[in-house]
Amino acid sequence: MNQLRFSAKIRHLTVSITVIALLATTLVTLTRVTPAKAAGGTGTWGSWTVSSKTAGSLNLNVAGFTSPSATFTTNATGLSLASGANTWLNEGTLPGAEYGTSRNNGYLSMGTATSGADSTTTFTFLGNTPTSGWSFALGDIDADAVTITALDGLGNPVNVAGWTVTPFNYCNNTTPRPTSCAAVSTDMPTWNAGTATVTGTGNDTDGASAWVQPNSSLSSLSLTFKKQVGFPNYQLWFAGDTPADKNYKLTVAARTCPTYSDIMANKARNNIMQSLQDLGVNSLYSQSTYAGPVRPAVESLTASGQDVCTPLAGWKFSLSNGTNGTDTGSFGALSKLKTPIQASVTTQSTIPELDELGNNSGRTLPGAITYNLTPAQISSLANKTLWVQGGTPGDPLNGRTDLAYGTLRCAIDNANGDNVEWVGVAAGTRHAFCYAYYVSATETSGKIIIQKTVPAGGAGVNFGFGGNLSFNNGGKFSLASGASQTFIRAAGQQWDVSEDLPVAPFELASINCLSQNGFSATGTNLGTRSASINLAAGDTVTCTFTNEFRPKATIELYKVSNGNVGTFGFKVTNSSSTELYSGNTVVASQDTPTLVSKTDGLPPGDYTVQETSLPTEVGGTWGAPTISCIDEDGNAVPTVGAPDAGSVVTLNGKNVGCIVTNTFTPNAQIHVLSKIIGSTGAISADSSYVISPADYETSDDITLVNTAWDDAGKQSGDLTNQKFGDYNITAAPPTNTDTETWELDSLDCSGGASYIVTGSNVDLTLDDSSNTAPEITCTYVWKLTKLANVYLEKISLGDVGTFTLTAAFENSENSADVTTTSTGVATRALSLLGVPEGTPIIIGETNLPSSTTGNWNLRNSGDPDWNCQDSVGNLISVNGANEITATDKDITCTATNTFTEDPT
Repeated sequence: MNQLRFSAKIRHLTVSITVIALLATTLVTLTRVTPAKAAGGTGTWGSWTVSSKTAGSLNLNVAGFTSPSATFTTNATGLSLASGANTWLNEGTLPGAEYGTSRNNGYLSMGTATSGADSTTTFTFLGNTPTSGWSFALGDIDADAVTITALDGLGNPVNVAGWTVTPFNYCNNTTPRPTSCAAVSTDMPTWNAGTATVTGTGNDTDGASAWVQPNSSLSSLSLTFKKQVGFPNYQLWFAGDTPADKNYKLTVAARTCPTYSDIMANKARNNIMQSLQDLGVNSLYSQSTYAGPVRPAVESLTASGQDVCTPLAGWKFSLSNGTNGTDTGSFGALSKLKTPIQASVTTQSTIPELDELGNNSGRTLPGAITYNLTPAQISSLANKTLWVQGGTPGDPLNGRTDLAYGTLRCAIDNANGDNVEWVGVAAGTRHAFCYAYYVSATETSGKIIIQKTVPAGGAGVNFGFGGNLSFNNGGKFSLASGASQTFIRAAGQQWDVSEDLPVAPFELASINCLSQNGFSATGTNLGTRSASINLAAGDTVTCTFTNEFRPKATIELYKVSNGNVGTFGFKVTNSSSTELYSGNTVVASQDTPTLVSKTDGLPPGDYTVQETSLPTEVGGTWGAPTISCIDEDGNAVPTVGAPDAGSVVTLNGKNVGCIVTNTFTPNAQIHVLSKIIGSTGAISADSSYVISPADYETSDDITLVNTAWDDAGKQSGDLTNQKFGDYNITAAPPTNTDTETWELDSLDCSGGASYIVTGSNVDLTLDDSSNTAPEITCTYVWKLTKLANVYLEKISLGDVGTFTLTAAFENSENSADVTTTSTGVATRALSLLGVPEGTPIIIGETNLPSSTTGNWNLRNSGDPDWNCQDSVGNLISVNGANEITATDKDITCTATNTFTEDPT
């Protein structure tokens, strides 16, 4: 055994024992700083936390992994976390060429179990790993061996023999060679696919390693370490190849609340809500003060009512590319995703809370988990094809019978309260939040069906209902003749429904409620037009409201207007063209019959009903009228001709009632214009716009392609013949690159009855109150901004210790502790990745090592000396407020602290 190598291992063992002793006596958790983007490649090296002498966690901040990514347990001795300052994988090694150097990025070091027995280290991934885009490296495999085993997402063994395992040596002639290498070494282990074992040569050498590239999705990974001779230990690195500025993230959080009223509703209160009871306060996101994407700062407000809710760890969410019906059970009916599921993630007790760019904010978020989206999922963000569900298809409550569904809101889709939401990110951000809320209750459900029956001739007439059965505002809903609506509601309580006072000639004749299983108690009151249902679990109650057409004169003429109201002209003549009625009728309520005329004592014969004039309305057109007539026995009476030219009705001695119906087609229009600025030259930039009405789940998608800059390349998209009402425009900018990002420079709208602009979203209302209200034009100006990275490093002179460096920008503050181990040597503290050009950043230092023998920075009254340079050596100005401005090049800022001994 080489004596120099043996001495180095003894020193390493001593450091490991010291770290373990510190853990055992002080319970300190050792954590590496946020993982940094690899300098020579496009990869990211995993970061580690050692929480005890037998356990810790891994965070691999790349596509398809959660953050944190895995926990591990081990029975190995000498478990320690190394800084990567002395031992690293350089660009000349296989993984270094793929991901860039691992220098100054941490790795694990560990040995055998007690008394030299085989040790086993097992990683349990918090979400099944992707099948590609990541790998791990085993280092210092010389006088020892490592056997690899793994399990898939179903807990079945994985065939490791199919993985790519390549031996290499990080102490060969490639430079810069790690300082821990005693000499150049070409010693390499061997790989036996049959036994899934990497085996060293049996000699104590430097740098013998193996690069392992799995091609399977894993739920766990185990490494069994066996010595051949001596007292060996080995090293472990993880890495992936998602560039940090392309790493879009989704954080999902789950909460339990005491009652339904403790849960804030989504923006729309309607019967798309899938909770079994109505929810609490109206959505704060509908207020301009809180408008914007779903985020922790709003969800935790006292005004939301949710401050009494508690975090829910261990809750599984699913991701897929679309929806597929509902799951039904005692919990009711909850929307579900298509299968197969793209990913499933489970909330943890607490995780770091990330800012809008995915950087660590310094805060923590309980009952949550962060998932790094894959490239395919990122491409789905703009077209709303990435969906989230609470639970999994077939098991929306994760097997829990003590919880009931409350609501789910996600990213910028928080309109309706069903159990599926699509994911989108606001312009200029790379991180979104989803929140699911549940009620701590053993809820069971049943169905209530409300049916409307009207004899022939009631077509086009809607009947209004109220009560607590509907979750629409005020409990209102309506049914046309022959229609029905199903409500899934909580069992064990009373639900009430009543028909509004019907307008003549339709009178309520009967109410009949039938329990399918005979378990539910029902009551009806024809006088108050109401029914009450004490719903039993698993039962279905059908209540039928029957109305009859009862004319009051020989000819009664009624007017129904759909879509708008106004003044209509009519006349009724007999076969001799004698006018029996002529006049104008004001219709003040849509869909409701309005009595036009009543003519008594008419003899049998032909009579002509004619609509002579329509309202003069802006914002749309009236369609041709239709007529429907029935006699007093409920039989249809034929008519000849259209009402606008004159419809002939034949009387045969029975009273007749006729309804003339017109439908108004509004011509509301939405115009979207897109312009790009910020550069010159050839360009093809696609921006997308999702325009959604607030009253139902549908949307129109517009994609605008700008092929020239500024006004010369302005593009427009138009939606015409839209209904009056509330709409939302959600915009997604052109696709970012590794070094550039698109941001919304301005958004201006004109027209419309009202609108609110929030970021890249527009909430607008179109109505017919004026000539301009049915039209709105919104102009989006997208600006191309350069992206670069900003790094903060620490140099200490005269002594070493632990310092805290901070960086604040865009309403978030990042901080990290950094420990210098050598004077005069820069140590990386913070990495701000993908920062837009022109962003002001305030850098600072908040903590100095304590000392009783001297002082830090006497010359500067305690402040460090800051020096900032860009990647080509240009000095970057630091003003008196310690503020720098990001450019289109990477910037490194070094804080130098000088220690002065007390002369006494």
